[in-house]
Amino acid sequence: FYNNLINELVKPGTYRPCLINAVLYHMDLPQIFEEEYGGWVSPKTIDDFTAYTDVCFREFGDRFAHWTTMLEPNIMAQAAGNSTTEPYLFVHQSLLAHASTVRLYRKKYQAAQKGIIGMNIYTMWLYPFTDSAEDIEATERATTFLYGWYVVTYQISGMLHPLVFGDYPEIMKKIAGSRLPFFSNNESELVTNAFDFIGLHHYTSLYASNHPNSSEGPLHDFTADLATLFRVYLVVSNNLKLKFHRSNAESSTVSSSSFLNYITRTLQISRILHPLEKYGNLSFYILENGYGGSDGTLNDLDRIGYLTKYIASTLKEIRNGADVRGYSVWSFMDLYEIYGGFKTHYGLVAVEFDTEERRRQPRRSAHCTLPFTNHKTQGVISPGSFAFGAGTADYQVPQLL
Repeated sequence: FYNNLINELVKPGTYRPCLINAVLYHMDLPQIFEEEYGGWVSPKTIDDFTAYTDVCFREFGDRFAHWTTMLEPNIMAQAAGNSTTEPYLFVHQSLLAHASTVRLYRKKYQAAQKGIIGMNIYTMWLYPFTDSAEDIEATERATTFLYGWYVVTYQISGMLHPLVFGDYPEIMKKIAGSRLPFFSNNESELVTNAFDFIGLHHYTSLYASNHPNSSEGPLHDFTADLATLFRVYLVVSNNLKLKFHRSNAESSTVSSSSFLNYITRTLQISRILHPLEKYGNLSFYILENGYGGSDGTLNDLDRIGYLTKYIASTLKEIRNGADVRGYSVWSFMDLYEIYGGFKTHYGLVAVEFDTEERRRQPRRSAHCTLPFTNHKTQGVISPGSFAFGAGTADYQVPQLL
């Protein structure tokens, strides 16, 4: 299946060959590993994951130029399990598995295949709910815990841990204590600089306020360590104009489908990139950025406004010197979403899931974003080497070709 699919994608054609970014792990750990040793909380996953990626590099690497080891491990770590320890164990093993895979690729395949390999993280920009010192501190603390495992984006002082420094941020060590695993000297050396690029997923922003009650008492878990209350930023749409209002609702009280319509107030990718500039010439790909509507309309003006502003701000950062090498809309066509199922529509192409034919129709946003692939639209010019595209699931690709 995969060889036939890849061969079709790289075959010359009107819109081909395609530049493919392959994600090696997309929340699909074999059940047998979960049953045998607990999955990602066990160090046994490191060798098994590395062996699996070795097969992928050997079989498909001659046609792939970009590899992403894992999808949003900083979010998946919080999905289930014992919240006192398992989020930290999950991240620790996934970091080491990622670094082990990077070492394998660099030693065995990279010179011949001439590809690059990186890590992907989910980023939500956090704003203090008020200007109080407590809310500002809570925002920094939450940012460290949510993204500090991979890329920490402080509003005040950007940091990269542990992929740059080989260790966890000091605040995490202080708060989590013995529940946070530690790196041996060899492991620290392994994870340091174990990436050619950082892939970013970004959709939304939240307000953060101090929530001290969650950090009191003898028993601590990941939520208590955060000691932060998250609040959403409500979007009110008026054609292409997006108005934003603070909401006192906690994110946990917002339904999954509607929560995805709470998006950032600034619509500037610079909020994510600027704190990272001091750490040298890091390369970035915006691997997912999109707007999930609930009505599935073809005249999707809200999505057009959202994507146009984000794409324009990304290209602006490139002109200002940021090494952003590509941008990928999520998604090319509607598909089953983890949050929202078939009720949330991210696609540039609409899919009628309630009919047997599954009819597909391009939305207005598909026509509006197409000019970006030609590197010039509305006076915004992108570099000729800039990769612009859209993400989708592998099972949908044969229907596109």
